[in-house]
Amino acid sequence: MARLFIIAHAPLASALKAVAEHTFPDSASRLDVLDVTADMPPEEIESRARSVLAKSPAAETLILTDVFGAMPATVAQRLGDGHQVRVLTGVNVPMLWRTLVYAAEPLDALVARALAGASQGVMQVATTKPQTQTGYVARTSQDGSVGHGSSPGEQGAAGVATSTLVVKRAQTKSLSVTTQEEAVADPTELLNASEISRLLEVDESQVLQLERTGRLFALMRAGRSEREYPAFQAWSGIAGEALAGVLSELRSTSGAVAYGFFTSPTDLLGGLTPVETMIGYLTSSRSLAPETKELLAAPAPERLGSVVGAAMAEAELRAAW
Repeated sequence: MARLFIIAHAPLASALKAVAEHTFPDSASRLDVLDVTADMPPEEIESRARSVLAKSPAAETLILTDVFGAMPATVAQRLGDGHQVRVLTGVNVPMLWRTLVYAAEPLDALVARALAGASQGVMQVATTKPQTQTGYVARTSQDGSVGHGSSPGEQGAAGVATSTLVVKRAQTKSLSVTTQEEAVADPTELLNASEISRLLEVDESQVLQLERTGRLFALMRAGRSEREYPAFQAWSGIAGEALAGVLSELRSTSGAVAYGFFTSPTDLLGGLTPVETMIGYLTSSRSLAPETKELLAAPAPERLGSVVGAAMAEAELRAAW
């Protein structure tokens, strides 16, 4: 299993490690970091970095750094040998998460995963204001990207019940757009227990029980005492047995792990997130490969099966750690 080493301008390296530990609590032992301050000479940076590598001289190592041509990257290049020690610039959170998920793969494959994660995680996200009309329908633009439009009478075209697509705190239960706009259901929307219970049409007292039985998961953010529930757990195509089945195969009691899995693009799904795969449309407009479009247009049971398979693969990788 490859060792991961982040060398970046302070405090980015430590901050990225904190993000990694938030989502992957067991990652600390496999992730080293070096924060480069403005007053550190190149010789000191290199000496500290080589000391880290010397702890496990025979281990394959992937070094992640921030800006090509800057001092951290320049020093990292001196450490890389193109074989046992590889160096990637442009580190971001999607790149880091991807390397943590697939750390058990050979170094060549891990490099490819990291590069894909970094590029797929950067996108322009369109937003629209909640309105009174309803109806989602997927549409393909001339450039091959998939967006979302709506028109009266087309509510069933995407196979999605719009009454459970998006809940805004303004108590709007659907998001609607004209055919000239792009609609984006926000997978990062978090709800409190009262809000998620209304969307699931259950008593608020039942929410914790659903969580305890593996049919729902919650996030606990630092500095907050209130449990928060990703709204997509109530979306059509995800809510109920589908969500429970995926959570069962994911085999993790961490809400942060589940959230990271559902909202992160994965090569196992052609660059789609599990949320997008289950609901059958994108949550942000971008170009797709032909095979990915086929998956997005596949029947719901087939799409769900793909997500279950991805959850099983991730669980196996976690067990290998």
